[in-house]
Amino acid sequence: MSTAAGPRLKGARRDTGMVLSLDARNILSYLGDPTTNASASYDSTLGQAYDWTNSGGWTRTNNVKDVGKPSGYENVNVYVCKGVTTSVGSQHFGMGRCNASATTTYSASMWYRQNKQGVGGPYLRTIVGNASLGSLVWVGYDGLQSISGSSNWPANEWIKLRMWDGTTGAGETGLYISNYIGSAVGDTAWCFGPQIEALDYNTPLVLNSDADAATATRGTSDTWKDLSANSLDADLINGADIGTVHWKKGFVTAPLAYSSDKPALDFDGSDDYVEVPNNSAFLTAKTWELWVNFDSFPASSTYDSVFQKSPNWNTADTIGMNQIYGNFRWSFGHHWGGAIFDALSSLSTGVWYHAVGTVDMADPTMTSRTYLNGVAKGTQTNPYTDRPTNTNTLQIGTGNGGPFNGKIAVFNVYQEELTAGQVLHNFNSMRSRFKV
Repeated sequence: MSTAAGPRLKGARRDTGMVLSLDARNILSYLGDPTTNASASYDSTLGQAYDWTNSGGWTRTNNVKDVGKPSGYENVNVYVCKGVTTSVGSQHFGMGRCNASATTTYSASMWYRQNKQGVGGPYLRTIVGNASLGSLVWVGYDGLQSISGSSNWPANEWIKLRMWDGTTGAGETGLYISNYIGSAVGDTAWCFGPQIEALDYNTPLVLNSDADAATATRGTSDTWKDLSANSLDADLINGADIGTVHWKKGFVTAPLAYSSDKPALDFDGSDDYVEVPNNSAFLTAKTWELWVNFDSFPASSTYDSVFQKSPNWNTADTIGMNQIYGNFRWSFGHHWGGAIFDALSSLSTGVWYHAVGTVDMADPTMTSRTYLNGVAKGTQTNPYTDRPTNTNTLQIGTGNGGPFNGKIAVFNVYQEELTAGQVLHNFNSMRSRFKV
């Protein structure tokens, strides 16, 4: 790769030395929060309008060929729907419908295109109560704005619209995205991928296959996808998520509520965590790397797990990074403690750190090393020459100690022991993303 293409992480996706690779910013890895999309399914119905009787003069086409799909979706089997006014005046055009429950919070999003500025203004509408739950707004070119009114939106360009946090009334059974279009004959609007979700935020329109959109799901399992060749897809447990609103140019982008350009899984310090299935490669992996941000630290006399793969923190089977007895430590096959990154009193909350723990398997004393933000920190030898043998799952954000309270954005495991120079390269390759 040329230098013009940007830095390449050691052990990146096609590197055979990678055991596990998780990234909350990469849409191929973090597919969006676990949710059930309330629209019918990821098939042609996502591009079809809702038939509303006595809706005025317009025509609808469900699989148009006169306009392309948004960038990145060109080869996906989801149809684009088109509505054209045939009479002067505002005509009622429905876009994407679903069943809904009473007194439940919903959000809506979709790709939208208009042939000129000021054509309509989509909003989420109830079927039984005939009520508006909120207007859709454009998220803007930077993905984080809220620009209302189609007269402020571009013409002949696909844009992403969204609406958050609308609650249905009693007795409601359905929702649809409504649009009154047309001050003149020939006014045209297109829609693609409408989503109506039982959430107070939007999730990305994520497609697992470039060829068949019907395979796309975001259930409670396999939601953090492993980018390595091992397919060790992680489960998000008890609501571990980032509240994702959308993605652009291959990256997941957090909503305004998070005020962050650094999407990361946010662990609440209570019960949520990520679980990765066991793999024998973990027991011989020599480098464990993550970007971590602490929301709080445990008391100096207690112990919290950042991640752990072991039956107990103080056994020879230990693999993990822990906040223990006032220090941030890395342990691999150690009965107690492990190599220290830094004292917790020297670290700050709300700051991103690049933490790397390595182990020298060839060394009879199994020397472990730690690096923080590319700088070598601690060294620990294991006089017992223990080798982990456990078959436990890898748990990120929890362990036998208290649960972790903070954020993790990147989690990589390598078969080989990275050198100090390679660790520094990895840090420098990503530090601008985390403003370090």
